[in-house]
Amino acid sequence: MRRLTAREIVAVWDAGTGRSAAGRVLATVSACLPDWSVAELAALPLGFLDALLLELHGATFGRQLNSISACPHCGVRVEFSISLADLPARPNVEDMAAPPAPLTMLAQGLSVTYRLPDSTDLDAIAAVADPETAVAMLARRCVLSVRPADGSGRLEGGADDGPLPAELIDDLEAEMARRQPWADIEVALICPSCGAGWQSGVDVGTFVWAEIESEGRRLLYEVDALARMYGWSERDILDMTPVRRQRYLEMA
Repeated sequence: MRRLTAREIVAVWDAGTGRSAAGRVLATVSACLPDWSVAELAALPLGFLDALLLELHGATFGRQLNSISACPHCGVRVEFSISLADLPARPNVEDMAAPPAPLTMLAQGLSVTYRLPDSTDLDAIAAVADPETAVAMLARRCVLSVRPADGSGRLEGGADDGPLPAELIDDLEAEMARRQPWADIEVALICPSCGAGWQSGVDVGTFVWAEIESEGRRLLYEVDALARMYGWSERDILDMTPVRRQRYLEMA
């Protein structure tokens, strides 16, 4: 994964602003894989997109993920850092060339065939306010069939088309996380103020987009300052190396 240039960061920020979470992820990943169509990227499992975003972050912003979480007990903000080297191994771009085959798991006496969720699934549940309802909808979209584990046929009662049991959804959620462990980042934190402990999750897409937005905003401030001083175009300023751009900013 190569580093995004300053011009690419600003272009990604432009393309993703105002779009859904899935749209922002696709806009970001498209900059790294220009030979892939949006439809091809949208068909990738979300975990694969997360793997690409993590590698993009490593190449462009560094291999440390620095974030903040508020203590759920007293509200104190706690800074924490994760190294990409400490995360589970991630698939390579070559591993993503072919669509992944459907997967099967055994749970609750059932054989469940399912696929991993993709960007279209994320968009489909984006407007659902209730988390439990959203998870149930996502599971329903990803489950392809539900049959008795003994192979005696399709589950009676039309479970292939109706709501899934809550226990089965929990098992499915855990199995999906096990299949893509690098995309399910949780950090154990202890509050320095009250001593409470909690698990803080990191949404990779949201995290990387925040970095893109912050860097894009900073770059436009630099363009504004140098354009006012020297009359140069945005393109010329963004095409400078960071070192040269900084030198001119110091003189300006």
